[in-house]
Amino acid sequence: MNLTRTASATLRTVVFTAWSLAMTVVGLWLIWGKPLDLPMLRPVFLSLGIMSFAGGQVLFMFMVADRLFPRASPRVVGLLEICCLSAFLAGATSFVWIYTVGG
Repeated sequence: MNLTRTASATLRTVVFTAWSLAMTVVGLWLIWGKPLDLPMLRPVFLSLGIMSFAGGQVLFMFMVADRLFPRASPRVVGLLEICCLSAFLAGATSFVWIYTVGG
């Protein structure tokens, strides 16, 4: 591997790790924090928090972990990715439900 490829892979890993960490921290803050302290918007914050947390995990698994550990067990990797994608879709579905039906 030449220097350019190594630098590019390292930069990509650092950027995607920082991005996924930011999404995860924002998601946890929306779930357990008290953003704006508005009880009426708590379900919205909860669904956005679930989406952000699960999205950060999925981003890290797809863009960093799969590249750093290419020989990981496909069963374990697939199960974890499906679980996180399901959590993301559940958050997105609840967000749409809240705004269309009034949840």
